[in-house]
Amino acid sequence: MTADTSTPCAAAMRAFAAGDLATWTGLPAGCTDRDLTAEFSGGGGPGGDGRLSHVPAKFRTYSAGDPQRPIQAWFDGSDNAFLITWIAPTVVGDVDALLSTLGEPEHKLAPGIGYHADAHQWIYASRGLTLWVRERRNEIARVAMYRPTTAADYENRLGGRDKTRYLPRR
Repeated sequence: MTADTSTPCAAAMRAFAAGDLATWTGLPAGCTDRDLTAEFSGGGGPGGDGRLSHVPAKFRTYSAGDPQRPIQAWFDGSDNAFLITWIAPTVVGDVDALLSTLGEPEHKLAPGIGYHADAHQWIYASRGLTLWVRERRNEIARVAMYRPTTAADYENRLGGRDKTRYLPRR
């Protein structure tokens, strides 16, 4: 399946997959599972039910070629992606250069809040972008993409304070 290069979603998914975060301006409206499947090899896994900021939501996991670096998309009731995260994302160029280009974040969450206990969340809510930055190692542990919003909305609705839940082994 080939992505429709004429849509804003197709262009955004290509930039996201290539790690072009410096020019990110937000997740376009109307991105569907089909759009993500067209860009990411292997397509989406079966849909799952999860909780995002304690609210039930549907999600799918996509492959970026490495099972240790999954992409997860959260979908609304109309099956449009409203949040996409990528663990250990591809980043164009040097992390310092990217952070310099983006400038100071609108808000910053300390390590231990949300995923990746060793990373700060650099929130650029008006750009629809959050980076989990491991400042001591100068690397990005995770990236979140969403429609432009406020830092408070990101924290309270889009999972900014969510943590990995560990279930007991049987």
